[in-house]
Amino acid sequence: MGTLILIIVIFVVIVVFLNSRYNIRSQGTKTEGQILRIDRHTTTDSYGIRHTSYYATYEFHDDSGQRWTGEKSMGGNRRKKVGDRVNVYYLPKNPRRSDVDW
Repeated sequence: MGTLILIIVIFVVIVVFLNSRYNIRSQGTKTEGQILRIDRHTTTDSYGIRHTSYYATYEFHDDSGQRWTGEKSMGGNRRKKVGDRVNVYYLPKNPRRSDVDW
């Protein structure tokens, strides 16, 4: 029973996350942004295997010219570098909610 509840909770979290990204992209405004920084996070699992993930901090400007920043995981592949231009989607009424198109 506990396993079933855990599976349901994980499923709900995934659906909410994907819906949030879809809403930003479908209802948001697209603009160009730039990667400011890339941070590397390394963890070691219970088997002693190291896993590395990269997180990019990006900036963009909304329609009024105000500067905003956001952060997004790049996963284990560092495909972008500092200074690269990226497509950013943001909600005009809440620019803190943004997403990057890798």
